[in-house]
Amino acid sequence: MIAQTEPLSLPRRAVDLGSLSLSFRPKVETFRVEEIPAYLPSGEGEHLFLHIEKRGWTTKDLLDWLAQSLSLKSRDIGHAGMKDRHATTTQWVSVWGTTEEAVAALDQEGITILEAQRHGNKLRMGHLRGNRFHVQLDGVEPEQIGMMESILERLQTMGVPNFYGPQRFGRDGTNRREGRAVLLGEKRVGRWRTQFLISAYQSALFNDLLAFRMEQGLLDTAQAGDRMQKHSNGGVFLCSEPEVEQPRVDELAISPTGPMFGYKMSPCEGAPGEWEASLLEQEELTLDTFRAMGKHAKGTRRSLRVPLEEASVQQHENGALLTFSLPPGSYASVVLHELGVTMG
Repeated sequence: MIAQTEPLSLPRRAVDLGSLSLSFRPKVETFRVEEIPAYLPSGEGEHLFLHIEKRGWTTKDLLDWLAQSLSLKSRDIGHAGMKDRHATTTQWVSVWGTTEEAVAALDQEGITILEAQRHGNKLRMGHLRGNRFHVQLDGVEPEQIGMMESILERLQTMGVPNFYGPQRFGRDGTNRREGRAVLLGEKRVGRWRTQFLISAYQSALFNDLLAFRMEQGLLDTAQAGDRMQKHSNGGVFLCSEPEVEQPRVDELAISPTGPMFGYKMSPCEGAPGEWEASLLEQEELTLDTFRAMGKHAKGTRRSLRVPLEEASVQQHENGALLTFSLPPGSYASVVLHELGVTMG
């Protein structure tokens, strides 16, 4: 039996070295997120890349504002990732069909266009190396800095459990239930909301499987039948000889993956495949159930852990300043959870 994870909290920690027992509420003054681009604009081309700092805006609201202000259609605007509203964030956005002069004339509180450069291609979702986080924590005593450093050092060696953060599941945690209802045709919503809720449900099932692997002590252990992912390029392959692959797992070069269930997803084999099939059975689903959602539920594999890079902590005023980088789609709240910091 694979237990259902609690949507508003994260399961057990990967590193057990003590914790801070602090709470952190993201604010634009204390939470900063910098997008790390996969590439920089070339300086030539029909697309105008905008490097934007926003404070108190969601990425969707930013894109809507740009479209309205520049008289563009949504398809004319590209972005690589979504950024938090309750933070100061920087990210790149591409626009087609406008001029540098029109962009320079834009004026909106909470939005600053840092630079504009031409490029030949539209910016697409996922075209980023990751995100760099700067978190200012209050109430951290000087003697606790060493403990935080030890936890971060362990995480850099073993990787961070790649849980979806509680914010994925809504303030009251209902996105999981609503997503399942949409999948089964019991609830109808708009196209954007359908995509969002189906993704939230897939994410919840991934969290269930990841929590199960951690409970079994198999977060960083290769199993015959695992679908492994290379951290260098994202390539996924079937593990047939776990004793051969384990050294690369230990080096954090590759990791087992978990399911983002969908009708095109490649399931694991062996024992890992049985765990995934058991989870679907508990939910009274099959992979084919997702076919009715078409492009909204193709499915994919997601690494069970991710590298933590550029991690550091230093004393800052009456607390600590924490800095670290994660790959795209990974959550700062998971790193804070490992440190015993609740992100509310």
